[in-house]
Amino acid sequence: TAELHGLIPTRTLFRVPASGPMARVEPGPDGVLRLQVGDVIEEVAELATPEDRAHVALRLPLPAGLEPLNPNLANATADAAPSAGPTLAPDYASFGDDEVVRVWLTLPRGTVTVRHRLRATVPGTYTYPPATAAMLYRPGVDGSTAGLRIAVAP
Repeated sequence: TAELHGLIPTRTLFRVPASGPMARVEPGPDGVLRLQVGDVIEEVAELATPEDRAHVALRLPLPAGLEPLNPNLANATADAAPSAGPTLAPDYASFGDDEVVRVWLTLPRGTVTVRHRLRATVPGTYTYPPATAAMLYRPGVDGSTAGLRIAVAP
């Protein structure tokens, strides 16, 4: 379940078609989000705060079975670029194989939005771990989303 203690992270997933608009992807009645191998997904993560903050990290763990698409790599394909840049550029960003991390030294009151893309690559059923946000030097000011089950079909 989600936990909110001064920071409010949210995640929304969209399927990126070869042409046309993106479509929001929702879990089915069984609570499982279903994908096909080759699907490109754009994750839109938002972080809201009711007051100005300092040294805030947003950690977005990625599920197994999905490959992160890093648009900053020299050999990145066109589908790696998200539909828009961040509403406030982070002071630090890391695109790893298992998570995307963004850190702001100062985060003003309001909501910041960041995006990244993933490709479904390995069939199976996986856990999409919760996103977490925290002030790095102020324990107790944090928040997390709920986790999610995903199934990737061949």
